[in-house]
Amino acid sequence: MTRARTVYFLAAPALRLVKIGIAVDLLKRVRGMALWSPVDLDLVAYCNGTPADERAVHYALRHAWSHFEWFYFSPEVAEFAEHLDEQAASELPRAPKRWTLPHQRPRGPKRPTCEVRA
Repeated sequence: MTRARTVYFLAAPALRLVKIGIAVDLLKRVRGMALWSPVDLDLVAYCNGTPADERAVHYALRHAWSHFEWFYFSPEVAEFAEHLDEQAASELPRAPKRWTLPHQRPRGPKRPTCEVRA
């Protein structure tokens, strides 16, 4: 049995960014993020969803990607969030099977950044 999850949009208006994520306990996630955030955060949208739904939202808004799960909170992204309740995340076109956000892509073997000589 899988636990219910929530896809959410958590905006940082002062930074003009929004985090698009998924949580089992949305209230706990929002409180935790607000505790550590240097700026005010606003929960702007949420709906029931799966990790595949979250990935579909990331894919649909990939042009607005900033870093990790943060996206630029453009008018288009705000409109998307506003209609998230009407259009369930599960109804979005699926992301291609091997598609990932840039920060999730393999980077090859790690190399030392400096050389230590004795």
